[in-house]
Amino acid sequence: KPRMSSRKARALEKRALAVLYDNFTSLDFYGPWAIFQKAFRDPETKEQPAYTLHTLALHPTGKPPGLTVQSGDNVSTVCQYTWESLPEGRWDVLLIPGGPGTRTLVEDSDLIKKLRLMCGRADTIATVCTGAALIAKTGLLDGSKATSNKAAWEWVVSQGDKVEWLKGARWVDTGRTITSAGVAAGIDMALALIARRDGTEVAKHAAQAIEYHWDGCSDAIGWEPGQKPTLLSTPSKTSSTGSRFNTPTK
Repeated sequence: KPRMSSRKARALEKRALAVLYDNFTSLDFYGPWAIFQKAFRDPETKEQPAYTLHTLALHPTGKPPGLTVQSGDNVSTVCQYTWESLPEGRWDVLLIPGGPGTRTLVEDSDLIKKLRLMCGRADTIATVCTGAALIAKTGLLDGSKATSNKAAWEWVVSQGDKVEWLKGARWVDTGRTITSAGVAAGIDMALALIARRDGTEVAKHAAQAIEYHWDGCSDAIGWEPGQKPTLLSTPSKTSSTGSRFNTPTK
């Protein structure tokens, strides 16, 4: 099989940007990020990464800009960019994890404006857990379907009263946005997103690379706190508007 030139390979790579902030939840970011890291356009050779990965440190208004953020799990992450140094151009995927830090960030109107501008430069906006609250606050989820962490459900829903929130969903994919339930659900969401954008084989190999048991896009788990999980055995449905979403079977 002839090798692709490095210049051509780089031209085909998609760009993914993760927006991190103090008090984010580590697995919300590192789980999906591991999937993007293991996604290759040619899963057999692993010589053509599907994505170049970038990170941005987003700090509250009035706080001095810096590249380091501290997760709520006490893990420090050094990002590549601040808001001031973020390169021009579009992003194929914008990833926003959740975490305790979202509780204060939703009240920061200047930060929400910056986030909305970043979303305007992204083809797909992906959120994990309470990261959906930040996007809901921008108004970009208005009129769309979305989901979030069931343990923080009422608070997240209060950030977007024009959103059609689907509580039983593991993830919700509208094409423009893809939102997931809490923490580990972000891994399933990332695999579903890669399956849609890059093909099922690419997603399957990424799951295998991190030894993650993935049932594919047709089997999501919807759950309520204190209840047994419900297996969603039906394939993801597509509405007349092209929205894909997973909802519990009756």
